Amino acid sequence: MTPSAYDRYLETEILSSDPIKLVGILYRAATESVAAARRHLRAGGIR
Repeated sequence: MTPSAYDRYLETEILSSDPIKLVGILYRAATESVAAARRHLRAGGIR
């Protein structure tokens, strides 16, 4: 599968970031994942 433009951008951002920015990226991804899990729970997609 060919990576999308966003995937290439994200890879570049991660590889060129300092440690503090990496923590921010990881925190953002974690909060987005929790929000998605909550949406799926409300919709009944997760038992």
